[in-house]
Amino acid sequence: MKTIRSLITYAILIPILVSAASAQAARQRPSKDPGVAPAKGAVKVEVVNDNTSDVVVYAIAGGTSTRLGMVTAKTTQTLTLSPQIASRSDVRILVDPIGGFGAYFSDPVLVSPDREIRVTVAPVLDMSNVAEFPT
Repeated sequence: MKTIRSLITYAILIPILVSAASAQAARQRPSKDPGVAPAKGAVKVEVVNDNTSDVVVYAIAGGTSTRLGMVTAKTTQTLTLSPQIASRSDVRILVDPIGGFGAYFSDPVLVSPDREIRVTVAPVLDMSNVAEFPT
């Protein structure tokens, strides 16, 4: 009897947990619609991926990493740096190839709402760079 009760409990809880996790993941995805403006105080991060690997881009500030998004190989995509991270002075960009070796870790980046960040992921990951531009 206890086993049946446990199975029923799992049968109810698992779909609820999966739904909650999916909703949270969907909420954190950057918008792919170029017509949608970033939130006030957010900073655009343009990633030019010249590498043959898909990469995941993170912003690291105060010892905490935040996933900005994934950029497929040989494409350019615009991601958004949230106002909470953009207000930090110690922001670094981490580029992590999916299924590959190594990673690119930038020097500190000057971030402010009136600037745009461009990350160029080079074919040789160590030759990648981050640049800041006025918007």
